[in-house]
Amino acid sequence: MEVLLLRHAPTDWNREGRIQGRTDVPLSVEGQAMAAAWRLPDAAKDWACLSSPLGRALETARAMGLAPSPDAAFVEMDWGRLEGRRLEEIRAEGGAAFASDEARGLDFRPQG
Repeated sequence: MEVLLLRHAPTDWNREGRIQGRTDVPLSVEGQAMAAAWRLPDAAKDWACLSSPLGRALETARAMGLAPSPDAAFVEMDWGRLEGRRLEEIRAEGGAAFASDEARGLDFRPQG
């Protein structure tokens, strides 16, 4: 099985350095233009297109001329109370305790 993974095009929150998680932030104007210019490699053009059900992922795929099928298995991580905040601010506030949590990688579970 071959799989090609693409991340959604940029949003305003990406530009601002905010954690999006499951907050359904739309693509920025720049992100819309970028996605419209992206194309899959020829070898993948007839593959099925599965997508996170969030609008920014669906919008990216549609702008690329694809017909995405939303699949909850691809939804973004829930960042709880940290969504909408800037990582640099969270690190500054959380100090060593947050650094320890962050070092847990995929085992990290934000509050909320």
